[in-house]
Amino acid sequence: MVRQLQGVQYSFIPTQNRIVRQGLNLPNIPQVGFLAQDVAKIARKPVLASRNPTTGAYKLIESKLVPYPVEAVKAVKAEVTTHGSQVATLRSQVSAI
Repeated sequence: MVRQLQGVQYSFIPTQNRIVRQGLNLPNIPQVGFLAQDVAKIARKPVLASRNPTTGAYKLIESKLVPYPVEAVKAVKAEVTTHGSQVATLRSQVSAI
């Protein structure tokens, strides 16, 4: 799942050009993050979807996204540990030859 996440740089649509959420005071500088619609395709829990997907806004709750990369790091660590043990065994076997 983590490999499917795509970090992006984006800018919010200026207030005067928005169809929805015109009352929001959003920054007028480039942002870095994930697009909620893209995250929703991979993991639904971190995303609050609009009732009207064609004109509504989605909200990404980034704190609910954090557990996914944490678990991915744990899996990679376990794999590295396993490979380290295999390398040690192979070194021992080579030394014996």
